[in-house]
Amino acid sequence: MEPILGKGDILLWIPIKIEEIKIGDIVVFKSYTKWPNEKLIAHRVTNIKIDKSTNREILETKGDANQWKDQDNPYMNMPYIQEDAIQGKVVCFNSYPVKININIIIILVVISIILSTFLQLYKLNKSKDKKFYLKHVFKNNKIQFF
Repeated sequence: MEPILGKGDILLWIPIKIEEIKIGDIVVFKSYTKWPNEKLIAHRVTNIKIDKSTNREILETKGDANQWKDQDNPYMNMPYIQEDAIQGKVVCFNSYPVKININIIIILVVISIILSTFLQLYKLNKSKDKKFYLKHVFKNNKIQFF
Protein backbone atom coordinates (compact mmCIF):
# COMPACT_ATOMS: atom_id res chain seq x y z
CA MET A 1 0.00 0.00 0.00
CA GLU A 2 3.03 2.29 -0.17
CA PRO A 3 3.37 5.22 -0.47
CA ILE A 4 -0.01 5.78 1.24
CA LEU A 5 0.66 3.20 3.96
CA GLY A 6 3.98 1.85 5.17
CA LYS A 7 5.11 -0.99 7.40
CA GLY A 8 4.71 -0.01 11.03
CA ASP A 9 1.86 2.43 10.44
CA ILE A 10 -0.98 2.11 12.91
CA LEU A 11 -4.38 2.33 11.23
CA LEU A 12 -7.80 3.24 12.49
CA TRP A 13 -10.62 1.13 11.15
CA ILE A 14 -14.28 0.63 11.89
CA PRO A 15 -16.26 -2.60 11.73
CA ILE A 16 -18.35 -2.81 8.59
CA LYS A 17 -20.65 -5.22 6.80
CA ILE A 18 -19.57 -6.44 3.39
CA GLU A 19 -22.69 -4.89 1.82
CA GLU A 20 -21.50 -1.40 2.88
CA ILE A 21 -18.09 -1.70 1.21
CA LYS A 22 -17.51 0.11 -2.09
CA ILE A 23 -14.87 -0.24 -4.77
CA GLY A 24 -11.91 1.92 -3.79
CA ASP A 25 -12.35 1.42 -0.02
CA ILE A 26 -9.37 0.17 1.96
CA VAL A 27 -10.37 -2.84 4.03
CA VAL A 28 -8.58 -4.74 6.78
CA PHE A 29 -8.96 -8.50 6.55
CA LYS A 30 -7.47 -11.68 7.97
CA SER A 31 -5.08 -13.30 5.56
CA TYR A 32 -6.14 -16.76 4.46
CA THR A 33 -2.45 -17.64 4.48
CA LYS A 34 -1.53 -18.63 8.02
CA TRP A 35 2.22 -18.95 7.39
CA PRO A 36 4.10 -18.39 9.68
CA ASN A 37 1.13 -17.03 11.66
CA GLU A 38 -2.11 -15.18 11.11
CA LYS A 39 -1.76 -11.65 9.71
CA LEU A 40 -4.03 -8.70 9.08
CA ILE A 41 -3.80 -7.10 5.65
CA ALA A 42 -5.01 -3.66 4.54
CA HIS A 43 -5.67 -3.55 0.79
CA ARG A 44 -7.90 -1.60 -1.55
CA VAL A 45 -11.09 -3.15 -2.96
CA THR A 46 -10.85 -3.34 -6.76
CA ASN A 47 -14.01 -5.30 -7.52
CA ILE A 48 -17.08 -6.71 -5.80
CA LYS A 49 -18.47 -9.97 -7.12
CA ILE A 50 -21.16 -12.46 -6.19
CA ASP A 51 -20.05 -15.97 -5.27
CA LYS A 52 -22.25 -18.23 -7.40
CA SER A 53 -22.17 -21.12 -4.92
CA THR A 54 -23.25 -19.08 -1.87
CA ASN A 55 -24.91 -16.10 -3.60
CA ARG A 56 -22.95 -13.78 -1.29
CA GLU A 57 -20.68 -10.83 -2.03
CA ILE A 58 -16.94 -11.42 -2.23
CA LEU A 59 -14.17 -8.85 -2.63
CA GLU A 60 -11.27 -8.62 -5.03
CA THR A 61 -8.38 -6.67 -3.47
CA LYS A 62 -4.98 -5.23 -4.36
CA GLY A 63 -2.23 -3.43 -2.52
CA ASP A 64 -1.56 -0.05 -4.16
CA ALA A 65 2.13 -0.86 -4.71
CA ASN A 66 1.49 -4.43 -5.90
CA GLN A 67 1.70 -5.34 -9.55
CA TRP A 68 -1.16 -7.87 -9.42
CA LYS A 69 -4.50 -8.15 -7.69
CA ASP A 70 -4.32 -10.47 -4.70
CA GLN A 71 -6.51 -12.99 -6.49
CA ASP A 72 -4.40 -12.93 -9.71
CA ASN A 73 -0.94 -13.03 -8.13
CA PRO A 74 1.08 -15.77 -9.88
CA TYR A 75 3.35 -16.22 -6.83
CA MET A 76 0.81 -16.29 -4.00
CA ASN A 77 -2.75 -16.51 -5.21
CA MET A 78 -5.21 -15.46 -2.49
CA PRO A 79 -8.89 -16.43 -2.55
CA TYR A 80 -11.58 -13.76 -2.83
CA ILE A 81 -12.24 -12.06 0.49
CA GLN A 82 -15.42 -13.23 2.19
CA GLU A 83 -17.31 -11.51 5.00
CA ASP A 84 -15.89 -13.75 7.73
CA ALA A 85 -12.35 -12.48 7.01
CA ILE A 86 -13.22 -8.77 7.01
CA GLN A 87 -12.19 -6.89 10.16
CA GLY A 88 -13.29 -3.45 9.00
CA LYS A 89 -12.88 -0.46 6.72
CA VAL A 90 -9.95 1.92 7.18
CA VAL A 91 -11.02 5.39 8.32
CA CYS A 92 -10.06 7.89 5.60
CA PHE A 93 -9.99 11.67 5.36
CA ASN A 94 -10.09 13.01 1.78
CA SER A 95 -9.39 9.44 0.58
CA TYR A 96 -6.19 9.23 2.67
CA PRO A 97 -6.10 6.74 5.55
CA VAL A 98 -5.95 8.08 9.08
CA LYS A 99 -2.74 6.58 10.43
CA ILE A 100 -0.15 7.01 13.12
CA ASN A 101 3.47 6.27 12.36
CA ILE A 102 5.27 4.20 15.02
CA ASN A 103 8.08 6.80 15.14
CA ILE A 104 5.61 9.44 16.29
CA ILE A 105 4.50 7.20 19.14
CA ILE A 106 8.10 6.68 20.28
CA ILE A 107 8.74 10.45 20.20
CA LEU A 108 5.57 11.13 22.21
CA VAL A 109 6.57 8.56 24.85
CA VAL A 110 10.04 10.11 25.20
CA ILE A 111 8.57 13.62 25.49
CA SER A 112 6.09 12.46 28.15
CA ILE A 113 8.90 10.87 30.19
CA ILE A 114 10.94 14.09 30.03
CA LEU A 115 7.94 16.22 31.00
CA SER A 116 7.09 13.89 33.86
CA THR A 117 10.66 14.12 35.17
CA PHE A 118 10.64 17.92 35.07
CA LEU A 119 7.24 17.97 36.77
CA GLN A 120 8.61 15.84 39.60
CA LEU A 121 11.60 18.17 39.95
CA TYR A 122 9.29 21.19 40.01
CA LYS A 123 7.14 19.63 42.74
CA LEU A 124 10.24 18.83 44.80
CA ASN A 125 11.44 22.41 44.39
CA LYS A 126 8.07 23.69 45.66
CA SER A 127 8.18 21.40 48.70
CA LYS A 128 9.00 22.79 52.13
CA ASP A 129 11.97 20.52 52.64
CA LYS A 130 14.69 22.18 50.52
CA LYS A 131 17.38 19.88 51.98
CA PHE A 132 15.47 16.86 50.69
CA TYR A 133 15.28 18.46 47.25
CA LEU A 134 18.98 19.35 47.12
CA LYS A 135 20.02 15.96 48.48
CA HIS A 136 18.11 14.06 45.79
CA VAL A 137 18.65 16.32 42.79
CA PHE A 138 22.32 17.20 43.17
CA LYS A 139 24.87 14.48 43.76
CA ASN A 140 28.57 14.99 43.08
CA ASN A 141 27.77 18.35 41.46
CA LYS A 142 25.67 16.63 38.79
CA ILE A 143 21.92 16.75 38.31
CA GLN A 144 20.43 13.31 38.92
CA PHE A 145 17.26 12.40 37.08
CA PHE A 146 15.14 9.76 38.75
